[in-house]
Parts: sequence; structure tokens; C-alpha cells
Amino acid sequence: MYFVDFEKLKFNRTGNYRTKELSLSLAASDTVIQVKEKTREALEYFFEETNIETLFDISLDNIVFEDLEEADIFFTYAVNIISAIFLDSICLKKPRARERRLDVPVKLKELASSLSLIKHLVNMTSYYDRFNLMIHWTAEINGVEHEYHYTLVPQGENENDN
Repeated sequence: MYFVDFEKLKFNRTGNYRTKELSLSLAASDTVIQVKEKTREALEYFFEETNIETLFDISLDNIVFEDLEEADIFFTYAVNIISAIFLDSICLKKPRARERRLDVPVKLKELASSLSLIKHLVNMTSYYDRFNLMIHWTAEINGVEHEYHYTLVPQGENENDN
């Protein structure tokens, strides 16, 4: 499993990590504000300061859809909001003890997130310096289950690890 290390600005690969799981209940009809509020509420007491590599595994409750395209749009929408709230919530809002960076290091541009959020974590301390975020969901569409997965740190061959 690969993890991003915001202290050393690189990816680490390890089999020794802990997992923190969270189940999030959303409805297909939830507005952006409702998804933000539910996510912030679920994450409110979820973090603690540690130096252990941690995988955050967020699962979305099953929602029934009649159309595959609607489900695809919903998951993309949910991932964008949840990952942004997650990355903002994990940040302690105190500058790191190094020179402030005006850009995102090339190594970290592979992360599946907004570059402005990544730059913010590069420059600020956080509850966790080494972590990965996964969001998964099983959608039922016309009686058939479809699996959706998002991972912040790419898990394939990674030229930037260690």
C-alpha cells in the first residue's frame, strides 16, 4: 500500500499501517451543503495526532439508482466533496517548520486531488503526515451491484516511492 508523506514530500510503500474506518450515510437527493455538513460532522472527532501511517477507509451506504450515469455522477460528486472536506479537516492550520512552498512538488502531483488542497497540506501541519484516503461505494442499479473506488495515492507502479 502506498502512502503520501507530507513531511518528506514523497510516497512511501509499506505493509505496516493501521486502518481507520468510517461509514457515511448520504442520500441521492443530498445537496452540496448537506454532503459537506454530514462529512464534517462525521470527521469532527475522527482525527488524532500520530506518526503512524494510516489508511482512512470511508464507505458510503448503499443507495439505489435506476440509471448507471446518475450513479457515476453521484459518486464523482460525493468523492470531490468528501475528499476536499477530509483534506481540510486533517490540517491543523499551523505552518510547517520549513520554508513555505509556492508550488506542489512534482512527486505529489500524482495525487488524486486538487493541487490547491495538496499545496495547503504541504505547507501546514496536519494530524497525520503519512496517510492515504480510500472512498468506496456499492451502488445498486436496476438490481445489479456496481463497485466504485477512489484512492488519493495511486497504487500502481510508482516511480516516486522512496
